[in-house]
Amino acid sequence: IGLSVSGERKKGDGVLVSQQDLWHIGSITKSFTATMIARLIEKGDLKWDTSIKDVFPDEKNIHSEWNDVTLGNLLAHTSGATPNFSLLVSLKNPNAGSERMAARESAVRYILSQRPEVTPGETFVYSNVGYTIAGVIAEKKAGVSWENLIRKEVFSPLGIESGGFGAPKDIEGKLSQPWGHKKLFGFTKSGKDDNTPIIGPAGTIHLSLND
Repeated sequence: IGLSVSGERKKGDGVLVSQQDLWHIGSITKSFTATMIARLIEKGDLKWDTSIKDVFPDEKNIHSEWNDVTLGNLLAHTSGATPNFSLLVSLKNPNAGSERMAARESAVRYILSQRPEVTPGETFVYSNVGYTIAGVIAEKKAGVSWENLIRKEVFSPLGIESGGFGAPKDIEGKLSQPWGHKKLFGFTKSGKDDNTPIIGPAGTIHLSLND
């Protein structure tokens, strides 16, 4: 495998990136989530046709059009789910563990209380929400957080030692890791912010180039 890096950890600061740096992989996280769920299916804990009503059998607040939506639909972006959560959800930063699991499930339950954006099973709509719903299904069936499921079912079997969640930690602001950059009104803005951890299953993993 050939590895090559180029650029600075923060634009204009002169600190060069290295092959050991951690990189936020964004929506490639979805392939990790799908792999984790496939492993749970191999173990018999879930099925590709596990449906919303299988996971929330007695929930009266879920819109009936969600009932037959399956894990297969969610992972193939044909569930009818909207692309993203609301701005309010995107601003939340719950702590890892039970608090984050509860916030994730709460955000998902609100989505499920509304009619799907399009008819489930018929239309492809790329959806961070759909993958978050799939992550919550895995959490409820396994009884542990999506983060720990990823560690157990993907990171550990593959020997991924650098894998983590959220923006890579820049210890004490000393540019020990790359910062994120984006264009804003024609200017490049750098920072250490990340997607809300609520949508972890859709896009918050980081890891090294070697891993």
